[in-house]
This record gives sequence, structure tokens and C-alpha cells, in this order.
Amino acid sequence: MNSDIPKTWAARTLRFLEKVFGLLFILCVFMLGYEIVARYVFGAPTIWVHEATVILVGVNFAVGGIFVLYDHAHINIVVIYQSVSPPVQRILDVFISLVSTAYLCFLAYATWGVAAQAWRLGEKSGTAWNPPLPVILKAALFASLAIMTLIAAVQLIQAVRRLVPRRT
Repeated sequence: MNSDIPKTWAARTLRFLEKVFGLLFILCVFMLGYEIVARYVFGAPTIWVHEATVILVGVNFAVGGIFVLYDHAHINIVVIYQSVSPPVQRILDVFISLVSTAYLCFLAYATWGVAAQAWRLGEKSGTAWNPPLPVILKAALFASLAIMTLIAAVQLIQAVRRLVPRRT
């Protein structure tokens, strides 16, 4: 069996969503190409392409953190980590996971209030197209942080399990 194939439903779902969100960047390129042709070739600029691109790219950046955290692909400063023994590394893993979980939890809590207020007020972009850009971006940021908090909590549990020796 190929070890690259995700084994859990959550992992398979994340891998699928990662591809979908990656395709959204390609869609943005085509939309911006369309805008360039419409504006400079036909003299008929759109009122929606710029904001639609902002929405797609903003949501993509918000959810990108989920994929990075899940894959442990974030930037690490490993000078100290690599200079200590494996037992100390496991302790550092617990500490880092604990701090990450707490930090993400506080961020998710803070963005919940901002997103809820934007939803309640029905915030719009205020342009000719006037989409609910603030609501979409703030909700995406909250949802991403909430999911990242769950991922960090799972990683904390895994780090604690590696710290405690198993009884046989």
C-alpha cells in the first residue's frame, strides 16, 4: 500500500480541499486575464473581477494555514531543537504544540467576534459590485483558525503521547 495515500477521512478531505483551493488560484489568473482583455482590448472593464479575485485569494490564504499546519510545513527555527537530545525534543514538541494551540484558540475567539459583527451588520465592500467581501473574508479567517486550533490540539495530544512511554 502506498504510504502517501491519506488514511483517515479527515486527511483525505484535506487533500481534496487542498487541490480545490489550489485550482482557485488558476481561476484567478483566468479572471484577471479576462479583465485585461475586456478593459484594454474592448474598452469594457468589469465591475466584479477585482473583488472576486480578492475574495478568492483572501479565502485561499486564510485556509492555506490549515494545510501548512496539518503537514508540519510551517517555518521552524531548528538551531536549538536539533542540538538537544530526542527526549528533550519531545518535551519541546509538547511545549510548542501547547503554545500553538493556545495562540490559535485565542485568535479564533477574537476573529469570531469580528466575523459575527460583520455578519450582523451585513458589511459590504462599498463598491459598484458591492459584494459582502468583509463578511466572507472574516468568516473564512475564523473558520480557518477554528480548524487550525483543532489540528494543533490533535498535534498536542500526539506530542504528549510520544512523551509518555507506553506500557506493554
